[in-house]
Amino acid sequence: MDTFDFRKETGMSNRFRRWQMAAEQDIADRKMVPIGTYKRNPAENGKILEAGLSGIRIWEEMKSCISARLVSTKRNRELLAHTPHREICNLSVVFYLDFTSMGNDFEAIRITEELLHGWGQNVENLRDQALDNMVTTGYFCMGLSQMLAGTFTEKDISRILVSREDPLGLHILTNCTHSFGASVILSREVRTALLADFGCELYLLPSSVHELLLLPKEAGIPAGRLCGMVREINAARLQPAEFLSDNVYILKEDGTLEIAG
Repeated sequence: MDTFDFRKETGMSNRFRRWQMAAEQDIADRKMVPIGTYKRNPAENGKILEAGLSGIRIWEEMKSCISARLVSTKRNRELLAHTPHREICNLSVVFYLDFTSMGNDFEAIRITEELLHGWGQNVENLRDQALDNMVTTGYFCMGLSQMLAGTFTEKDISRILVSREDPLGLHILTNCTHSFGASVILSREVRTALLADFGCELYLLPSSVHELLLLPKEAGIPAGRLCGMVREINAARLQPAEFLSDNVYILKEDGTLEIAG
C-alpha cells in the first residue's frame, strides 16, 4: 500500500533542522511524539463538485469544504480589506473552500464577501463551520526530533503523546495534510487537549503558516530569546508566502492566546 512520506513531500526537513540546531543549545530533557509516514486517503466527497463549480453558491453543498487559515495581519492588509476574517492577537483568520482531498484541478478558493452574502451566512458561521471541519480532518502533535528521524501512522491522528526523554523539548503541531496547519490552534478542543496533556502553559513558535512549534513554558527559555530564534530563522529560511509571524505566543491555562514576545 502506498505511503505518504510526510517529511519528503512537505519539504519540512531543512527548515526544521535549523530549529533542531538552535533548540539543542537551549532545551533539554523533554519527551517527544513518534512520527513518520501515513497513508494518503483522500475523502470520498466527489458529489460536491461532480458538476464542476455549479454548486459553489449552495451553502449546504459547500460547508463541509470550508477551512480556516492563519495569516499575518500586517502583511495582508489589502487582502483583509475585502475578505471576511477575524483577528486573534496580531494574526488574522481567513476562510477558504478547500478541495485538496477531492482530486480536482483546483485546490482552494478564498471565500469573499460576495460569496458569503450569497450563502446568507456571516463570519461567525464560517468560523464555527471551519472549526467543526478541522476536528473532523484531524491534527498531529509530534516531537521535532522524532519527526526528523522516525515514523508515525494513522493511529496517531488527533493524539498528543508527551514524554520526557527527548533532548529537544520542541513539538510540532499541524494538520493531517500539513497545509496551513498553524490554524489547528484555533480549535478550543485542540487547545484544551494540549494543556491537559502537557500539564503546563505552552509557548507557540510560528515556524510558518503550515505549522507551529510548541515548547513548555516550564523549560525556562525566556520569551525574548525564543522570539530572536523565530526572527532569525524566518529571515534565513522562510519563503514570503510561508511567513506567519516574528512573534512568540503563549497558550495560557485558561485556553486563551497572547503575544509573549
